[in-house]
Amino acid sequence: MANYGQPRVMLWIVWRSCSTAVLRSISQADGGVYYYEPFLSAAYEGPDSVFLRGEQDEETVGLPGADLAYSPSVNTFSWVKDTLEGQHEGARFVLVKDTPLSLKLAGRDWDTIPQGYQHTFLIRNPNKTYPSLQRVNEEYKPPGLMDETAVKDWQDEQLETMGGDFKSISDLYDYVTDNNLDPNPFIMDADDLIAYPDIVLKAYCRATGIPFSMKMVEWEDNGQPPNVKWTTCQSHLQYFQCLHHSNAMKSRGFTKNIQAKPSTALHPKVAAIIQREMPFYNKMYGQRFIP
Repeated sequence: MANYGQPRVMLWIVWRSCSTAVLRSISQADGGVYYYEPFLSAAYEGPDSVFLRGEQDEETVGLPGADLAYSPSVNTFSWVKDTLEGQHEGARFVLVKDTPLSLKLAGRDWDTIPQGYQHTFLIRNPNKTYPSLQRVNEEYKPPGLMDETAVKDWQDEQLETMGGDFKSISDLYDYVTDNNLDPNPFIMDADDLIAYPDIVLKAYCRATGIPFSMKMVEWEDNGQPPNVKWTTCQSHLQYFQCLHHSNAMKSRGFTKNIQAKPSTALHPKVAAIIQREMPFYNKMYGQRFIP
C-alpha cells in the first residue's frame, strides 16, 4: 500500500444510511480533505455515465460549495482514481464517501478503487434504508421527463437499479479482506452510531487515524451549509438543496430527527428487494463494531 504520510480513508456506504450526516460529523475535524461520492458522480454525470439523468441545470456557480466543485466533463472513473491517489499537500487526512454499487452498475472492477486508502464501511438495516430510498426516489423527477408515465417508469427503474447496494458493499468487503487490503475493516451500523455517537466515532477515529473531536458529536453552526467543505461534482450541488438532505444539513448532531423507523406498509417491489438484500446486511452486521 502506498504511504502518503497522512491517513487516507474510504467510507463505503449504502444509500439512506445517514451517510451525509456522517460526513458532516467527520468534516468537523480541522485539516481534512473531503470528497463526496466522486465514483457515483462518474456513473451518473460524467463522460463514463451509464444512466440517463435528463437535462442538467449547470447554473451552480452561486450555490454553496461551488468553489470546491469540479466539472462533470472531467469526472471519469480514471480521473477519480488518479485524483484520489494524487498529492494532497498540507492535508491532515483525506476522507472519501462513496457507494460500491456505482462501480458495479458501471461495469467497473474493484481495481478501480484508489490505492493507499483504508477501507471502512457504513451499513443500516434494509427495513429502514429501502423504504426511505423509495420516498427519495419519488421526490426526484428528472428534468426533461415531463410525461407522468415516463417519470414513473424512470423511478421504477431507478429503485430496482439502486436495490443492490448491500450485495455490492458485501462483495467489496470480501475483496478488501481476501486481498489483504485490510484484514479487519471497520464496519459501523448507522443505528449504533445514532444511539452511541461518541463511542462509535471515537472508535472509528482510533481505527483510521482521523483526529477525534467532540465537535463530531455536537456539530457547530457557523452559518454555512456543511457541504462548503466537500469536494464534489458541480452537478451534485443542486441535490444538496433537496428535501432528503435536509435533516443532515440542518441538524446539530445524531439526534432522533435523523432516526428512521421501519415501514409497516411496504411496496411489493421494496419488500422483494429487502428480502433479497437482507442476508448481505446480516453478514456485515455480524462483523460490525459493537459499542
